[in-house]
Formats: sequence, structure tokens, C-alpha cells
Amino acid sequence: MSLHMITHAVMFAVIATLVKKYFQLLYQLDDLQDRCLYAEWEHSNKADSNTHKIQDESQSNMKFNSFETCQSNFKHRVCHFKNICYQPKENLFVFFYNNDEMKYSSLNRNKIPSLSTPADFTGHELPLTFLSENFSTQFSVSWINKTSYIFSRFKSDNLMHVIHDDLLPLYFTMKHFENLKSKMATIDKFDAQIVFMDDWPPGDYRTLYELFTSSQPQYKIDIQGSEPQYGKETQDGRETQDGRETQDGRETQDGKETQDGRETQDGRETQDGRELVCFSSAIVGLLTDTLWYNYGFIEPQGPILDSTVNAQQVKSTSHFILHHLNSSVQNLIDFIVLISRKENRKIINENDLVQAILQEFSLKVVTISSETHSLTDMISLVSNAKGIIGMHGSLLTLAMFLKPGSFILELFPYAVSPDQYTPYKTLTNIKGMDINYVSWENTNQKSTVGHIDYPPEHGGLMHLQSEVQKEIMNQKKVPKHLCCDDPSWLYHIYQDTFVDINAIVNLIKIVINKGKSIQHSAYHETPSEIKNLNCKLIMEQTCSLYISWEIPWNIQFLTFDKLNYEIILEESDAEASVKYVTDKLKLDIHDRIDCDKNYIVWGKAVVDGMSNGNYISKDCRN
Repeated sequence: MSLHMITHAVMFAVIATLVKKYFQLLYQLDDLQDRCLYAEWEHSNKADSNTHKIQDESQSNMKFNSFETCQSNFKHRVCHFKNICYQPKENLFVFFYNNDEMKYSSLNRNKIPSLSTPADFTGHELPLTFLSENFSTQFSVSWINKTSYIFSRFKSDNLMHVIHDDLLPLYFTMKHFENLKSKMATIDKFDAQIVFMDDWPPGDYRTLYELFTSSQPQYKIDIQGSEPQYGKETQDGRETQDGRETQDGRETQDGKETQDGRETQDGRETQDGRELVCFSSAIVGLLTDTLWYNYGFIEPQGPILDSTVNAQQVKSTSHFILHHLNSSVQNLIDFIVLISRKENRKIINENDLVQAILQEFSLKVVTISSETHSLTDMISLVSNAKGIIGMHGSLLTLAMFLKPGSFILELFPYAVSPDQYTPYKTLTNIKGMDINYVSWENTNQKSTVGHIDYPPEHGGLMHLQSEVQKEIMNQKKVPKHLCCDDPSWLYHIYQDTFVDINAIVNLIKIVINKGKSIQHSAYHETPSEIKNLNCKLIMEQTCSLYISWEIPWNIQFLTFDKLNYEIILEESDAEASVKYVTDKLKLDIHDRIDCDKNYIVWGKAVVDGMSNGNYISKDCRN
């Protein structure tokens, strides 16, 4: 290679590095601007908490404007809105902008949050339009004053998607925003409501979403008011501003109802699309820090390479769910759970497998399935089991409820490689989960039963030409593919299987012995409280706040990769809160600090994303 070519290669590498650094700095600048706006948002929120009551007492059709503060990483964005409105007829959200504030808005930079969490999926962007605040007087408004978490479920009929895409991000998001109000760890339900903006019905897993909040979830069709709620009671105990309940539990502005049970600002029925449902406080989208798996929309599925998920996030969510579940299952000891499939992807010699496990081990075998057990009972059983065994499928997500030292044995049909489909292996590999994973793959084509006559979505091949059918049926390994309807993948994953019982028994022996060495989980090893938290307001050319602290006492005894500190700055009178994360032992804050005001600083240490949950505080006065 010539010197000229080497020089060009080096120049291209340098330019690429600079471009990458530029975009990193650009995103950091966006986040810094958003954080600065957050304090202003919270400051105005206290003054606006009685806005709708004041409108009741004075006049209807009073002008108002929207406001937002957003957080983002390189792929996802979550926004906290004040006075964001929904237009049911057009299925659009409306942001009433104020010219002075809009120039600072991240939305003005075309950064619209996504309603769903899966990486690289672009089908659920928030449908948002902008109107001047001057037009807000021309609508009849029904207000929802309870804090609302608005998002879309990606696939509500699949437990893997429900837990991975929705529940883990939902809990992490709620904890994040609640930490800006309450600095103490809590296991209580959140004083908020969930609003689904997808078109899925409530589904079999609705009970899991209902565990999170004190109010029943609302569905898009409920907000639109065009159909009865999905079999739910319409009066759910939430009151209007005059002490009476509306049909859908929303607060209204004058205590009068429209024909569909929602009230308008002035009691008039709505016409020609002039009706709005407005949220006084809404978090749109979910934080994606807890995701670990990419479903393969752009490239074949696999682990998210830059995932930041940690065991404490998963375990705290599972603990929260378990705490609020009401299971009737009797407590058992020393047993294994076998996940049985009744319709497809069956273990043909399942009974023989159960008998072999009973004979080999001093363990009971509890067989569960969606047809024979409620979701609540399945979760309760798995949380007390020594391990779970099952064909590749969404119920293996229940592994997140296993205790440390337990195991998961995942079974794969013929031609479905364990190396290509790893959502549950990736879950168990999260640092601190302490769950042993092992897989078994059927490599004997004679031990499989395919079903070319199934519907195409369940692996049937009758809709394909005979040559293509034969090619797929003779494959020894499913070729790599994108989500979600590859015929080879569907045909092979829906096969029934005669499993190798001896091989599976041997695998169980291995993982049981391995689990005995990690009964005491490392994820409990969290840092103690930070020491000597201090803060000082300094007035020079401008006012700044200097914060310092010392490392926790037990850090010297912990093994970890990364140590960070979370610092929350709260303005005493205005209840404004801004969160900072640093790996230093000091923080010097210049943005929007007023030396005439009093502040409260909260701080805690975080190792590998894990903490003891509680902050310590310090008053800062001039």
C-alpha cells in the first residue's frame, strides 16, 4: 500500500472520529438544554396546579399553552408535557405553542418522542401537530389532571413483548419521574394513570399493567369516547372538581357532561372536531435503559450491544410485581416448572420427560401452561422454583422472577439454532441476575413433526410454491432473517418435538450443581450512603452552587465496573428538581442558580446501575 493511500485512510478515520464526536456533543447539548428547561417546567407546574380550577371559577375557553421537557439517548426520546391535548376525531396530539417558549423547545428541532420502545422500530411516533396558543380558546376541552403515562404497547398478546417492551421500561420511567418528587424508595403503586394509544384490546396480560397505578389504565378508545370501555366499570372512584364523577373518571371544568360522558369547558356538546382531551401532566414514551434485545427490524435479531440494563432494574420490577400480585397458589418447595404448550410447538414425549425428572431428582415437576394456569399463578410458581424448562417461547420471560441460583433450560426445535435466538439467554447473562442458562437443540430431523397445513402465521407452507416448501422442509438450519414473518423461521419454530430425555436430564444435573455455588446473589451488594454531603452557594460574577461528597464506606468491599453518583437539585419553594449523574466527587452548577433562593441537594451512589434506593439530603442556604 502506498504512502498516499495510507495518508488518505488515516484522514478518513480522523474525519469519521470527529463526526462521531460532533454528534455525541450535539446530543449532549440537547440534553443540557432540556435539563435547564426542566427546572423552569417544574417551577411553573406548582403555579399551574390550580389552573383548571381557576378557569372553572372565572370563565370558560380560557387561553392556555403547552410546555415540554425531554430526555433522550441516541435512539429514543421521552417527553414530559404540560397541557398536551388529544384530538379524538383526527387521532392527533396538539401542542399549543407560545412563541417565546417554542424557540427553546426540542420539539422545534423535529425530535418527536416514540410511543413504543423496540429498537429500530419507527411505526409508533407520536402523531403531533402544532397550533398557536391563540387557538386554544376555540376548543371545548375535557381535562385529565392526574399524571398520565402515555405510550403504545408493541405486541400486547406476547408476554416477552409485554415485559421487555412495556413493563420494565414503564417501571423504570415511573421510578425516574417519581424520584424527582420523592427521594425515598417505595413499593407502593404509583399515583398516576396509564394511557394506551395503540389499537390493541386489553388482552390477557392487562392485569400486569393494572398493578402499577392506583387508577385503571385508559385505552385510546376510552379517550375517544366512541365506544364503551372494554368491559370495565365506567365510574372508577375518581372525582371531578365539583366532587362528582364523570362516566370515564376524567375531571371536567364545570361539572356538566356531554352525551358521551365527557365534559367540556363550558358544558356545550362538541361539534366539527372542536373537542379536545387535554392532559395537565403527561409523560409521553418510555425510557429504554432496561431493554436488552433487538427484534431484528434492520438486522437479524440479537442482544442490544450497548444495553445499559442491570439486574437491579429487572429484580426491582419483578419484586414490585410480586408484591402486588394476589396469587392463590400454595407454597411449594423443591420443584421444577415445566412449561407445556398445548396447541403447537409441543413436547410430544412430555409425560416421559416428567417421569424421568421425577426418578432422577428429588424434585417435583409442576407443569404450567396458559390454558391451565392464570398468569398470576404462573408467576408465583416460577418465583419459588428451582428452575424452568420449556420450548423457546414468550413464557420463558418468566425467568426474570426466578431466584438467584436457579436455572433455565431452553429447548429448540429442529433447525432452530440457539445461537441465533437469544432473548432469554441474554436476560440471564445480565450481570447480577445469577441465573444459570443452558439450551438443548434437536439435531435429529426424525424427531420432529412439521405442519405445512398450519396457517402461514403459524408456520404453514401451503401458500408457497411446492419447490419453496421442499427447500424449507429440508433445511438443516434456519437462515438468518429479519422480523417478523420469515416462512422458514415460522415453519421450524412451530414444529412439535420428541426431545432427547437423557440429554435433558444430564443438562439439569449440570445446572443444578452449578447453581449451588451462587445462592448468595451479588446484586444485593449495593453501596451504602455517601458521606459528608455538602453544598455552598457562591456569588462571583454569577451565582453558582458547589456540591461535594465522599465515597460510601463499603465501596472498598464491593466488586464493580462503574461507580456513579446521582445528585438531585431541588428548589425549596418552587419544588423544581433537576437530576445530575457524575463519576466525580463534586459538582459545580452554574445554570439558573439564584443566590437569593434556598435549595435542597439529594445524593446517592450507584455501582453498575445498582443502589440501595435511598438518597441523603442537605439544605443549601446563602
